[in-house]
Amino acid sequence: EVKYLPIEIHRPGEIDVNQIQPPGLLFLENRYVVPGGRFNEMYGWDSYFEILGLLRDGRLDLARGMVENFFFEIEHYGTILNANRTYFLTRSQPPFLTSMIMAVYQAEKAAGKADSGWLAKAYGYASKDYEMWNR
Repeated sequence: EVKYLPIEIHRPGEIDVNQIQPPGLLFLENRYVVPGGRFNEMYGWDSYFEILGLLRDGRLDLARGMVENFFFEIEHYGTILNANRTYFLTRSQPPFLTSMIMAVYQAEKAAGKADSGWLAKAYGYASKDYEMWNR
């Protein structure tokens, strides 16, 4: 049975994760890399290092999609989660979003694909992430 969350969660802890039964994977819009064979969710700070590897390997689209998954988490789950699972709706990890954004943007720029519109959009999400950490 598929359970639905509210359209938006505005802040961590807004939902009692113990009321979500059964616990499960939360939707993300784009493909992503997991930190190892036993995982199937995208983790916060692990993704920074995965993104660096993807960029080094020329996988710019996948790296950008992972950053956009964090935008999706901020928009729909209220923050960047520890990982995209229901029981992580109250947890996060150290803030690496701006480093991820800049790594992707610099790689796009080096490839002649700099997208200042994307960077402006990213700034809005980085500001929201900053606000969450500085409440």
